[in-house]
Amino acid sequence: PIMRTGDFFPNLDNLKPDRNKIYNGCYLIMGGLLKKVLIADPAAGIISPIFSNPEVYDSTSLIFAGIGYSIQVFCDFSGLTDMARGVGALLGFYLPENFKAPFFSLSGRELWQRWHITLSFWLRDYIYFSLGGSRIAQWRTHLNLILTMTIGGFWHGADYTFIAWGFYWGIL
Repeated sequence: PIMRTGDFFPNLDNLKPDRNKIYNGCYLIMGGLLKKVLIADPAAGIISPIFSNPEVYDSTSLIFAGIGYSIQVFCDFSGLTDMARGVGALLGFYLPENFKAPFFSLSGRELWQRWHITLSFWLRDYIYFSLGGSRIAQWRTHLNLILTMTIGGFWHGADYTFIAWGFYWGIL
């Protein structure tokens, strides 16, 4: 998770481990490991060959691979985030939740309020607002959204697929 110094530094005043922090830390680490090792990594082994040779698969397989890839990316990112939060808790730090059931969102806007929450805030505050946000002409607001989301796609992976994914969310 991405934290501002003003939110992080108060953690330094309360680093004493206690039973709740240890329990919470172990719970988060185990949950993150389960997502990463039992779901994300095996899913990658199934999905990667399909995306490597899409011409040999039927459309149903490609659709399921696309859905599976979304689940894989979620379990990979949220699993790693949960493990980081768990280690932080064991050390006495509070790190914010970063994923709040994004696949149950009813709109794209809600999805981005639930997906990689701290990155979304960072992109909004440091990229979107710096570009002028929505306080300017409507075409510039749309351009600012496209640029911000494209940068968010690049952050998720320095690969053309993630950049295109961010661009797609920007034009929605």
